[in-house]
Amino acid sequence: MNASTGAITGTPTATGTTSFTVKVTDSTQPTHETAAANLSITINAALTITTTSVPNGSVGAQYNATVNAAGGLQPYSWSIISGSLPPGLNLNNNNTLTISGQPTATGTYNFTLQVTDNENTPASASNSYTIVIGTQPPGYTVSGTITYGGSKTAGPICS
Repeated sequence: MNASTGAITGTPTATGTTSFTVKVTDSTQPTHETAAANLSITINAALTITTTSVPNGSVGAQYNATVNAAGGLQPYSWSIISGSLPPGLNLNNNNTLTISGQPTATGTYNFTLQVTDNENTPASASNSYTIVIGTQPPGYTVSGTITYGGSKTAGPICS
């Protein structure tokens, strides 16, 4: 702390909250006046997006994905800064981001999400994602050949 200006400067090396007492004394004569205050400084971890990918989906099937962030100062604000979501999907920004809806078109959709925190000087982080929307539910594969090579015989006739 600079005793002349009162500025607290430097580069934090750890996260956490530090509490301290500041005392100031003026230069009045003959009696110096003093005041003290208990203060604290909180250093937050750097803001990051912790979700690295989102699932693929299918036309007409309900889609839900969650994207999380950590660090910084909550609440967070989310936005798409490039690209677009598949038609039918929406962002639900409630600190944790939810992508939900029912896709209406097939294709490959690339987009970049940005999260911004609530610091006095806001920090932001971004990450790119891809969602592939197909025509059948994810995880199902239809392929192969069915053949029949046998004979049918009638069973015994009862009288």
